[in-house]
Amino acid sequence: MTISHADRLDQTIDALKGDITKLDGNGIDAINAWRGALERNGKEELQPIIENLDQLKDELEGGKLNGQRIGRILKDLGEQTTEAAEGANDEWRDRIRRLGDVLSKAGNKLDNKK
Repeated sequence: MTISHADRLDQTIDALKGDITKLDGNGIDAINAWRGALERNGKEELQPIIENLDQLKDELEGGKLNGQRIGRILKDLGEQTTEAAEGANDEWRDRIRRLGDVLSKAGNKLDNKK
């Protein structure tokens, strides 16, 4: 069954609102799915988001996790996503802004843990 972008967006937002340290292995699958969707979109201004998704994937697959580094990547993704929302159509703008907000908040939680 194929999941719609709207459903994937809502699932991503819900997952990031919870305890992100408890996310299961579906995180890499979600990163790959979002990366593919952004790449297919073809907009050059989305390239920095794709690059940060690659960095996040590398961090998550790299063995010992570094919460501060992951937190910084999530914060960057949050800022970039919020900026990208401005170019989205009315149907998607609010959802994309919410995603940017929860990415930033999740990043802040991890970046502030010592």
